[in-house]
Amino acid sequence: MSHSLLESPQFSFQSINLGSVDFPDSFLRFLHDDHIEEAALDPIRSLGQIHPLPVHEQDNGRFHLLGGYTSFVVLKKLGLQKGIAQITPVATPPLTLYAIQILHDLPAFRANLILQAYVLRQAHQYLPREELSSLLSLLGYNSNSCKIKDLTALLDLAPEAILALHRGLLSLKTGKQLTKHTREDQRCIVELIAMYRLGGSKQQKLIELLTELTLRDQQPVWHCIAQWREGRRSTTENLPQQVQELLGYLSAKSAPTSTRAKEAFHTMVRQMRPPKNITIDHSLSFEDERLTVHLDFANKEALMEKWEQLKKIMAGTDQDDS
Repeated sequence: MSHSLLESPQFSFQSINLGSVDFPDSFLRFLHDDHIEEAALDPIRSLGQIHPLPVHEQDNGRFHLLGGYTSFVVLKKLGLQKGIAQITPVATPPLTLYAIQILHDLPAFRANLILQAYVLRQAHQYLPREELSSLLSLLGYNSNSCKIKDLTALLDLAPEAILALHRGLLSLKTGKQLTKHTREDQRCIVELIAMYRLGGSKQQKLIELLTELTLRDQQPVWHCIAQWREGRRSTTENLPQQVQELLGYLSAKSAPTSTRAKEAFHTMVRQMRPPKNITIDHSLSFEDERLTVHLDFANKEALMEKWEQLKKIMAGTDQDDS
């Protein structure tokens, strides 16, 4: 899609008082203020300000940040009074201002779900359709993309969930699943993910199980977790082991019939006390009662010695089944 609607901004560069710079609204301040990233702190502490802060000049002589939020927080933390700014004049059109926010650090912006959602929601409110389509193309979306709705819905999550998404602790898929939960449950789930440092498949497994259980039992997440903690037999402080215990508990609770069948099978095998060369397996899902017996023989001669007996045994089994 063409970006011809975008006007080339008229920048000026100058040193400004950092006390005259602020976030444009409370939401961006909530995301960034007082959160220091060590990866950003060290280079600025060692080398000073490397990149100008993109700012939008206001009528009252103050400035609103258009990007470089982390650098701004670090500069203030280090006690610097002045900084170099890339100043966009007061009369700059809204479309251009949104585009600057996106293009200032495009790879980082495309990786940050919450910043994308923030700009897209703002743009939907203030831009005409044609300009909105031009802005969406900068992010690789078309105006009918269902992902836009998914992204902007993330802004209605609990603040703890929004921060976790902003800082890369949660995926878009996890964020979408959190929208099915109350804000109280969202906070509880985010706390668990942060506490146990869950990522990837384990994060997904946890939220899938909790979603299934809360929808089925109509009980809050915290109640389910409290039951697990009260019933824990192990007192291990090892976090990976605790995670395995929790996921095992939730899996058993989500499929109680299968869990009971599995326990009954293991009890039966213990009572049978099969010799070492015989292994008995159940179906993986435990949804049917089919069993598989594995026989180990030292060599083919040992197998052939018992083969006729095995055939007769299995022939009798086939007749019983019929």
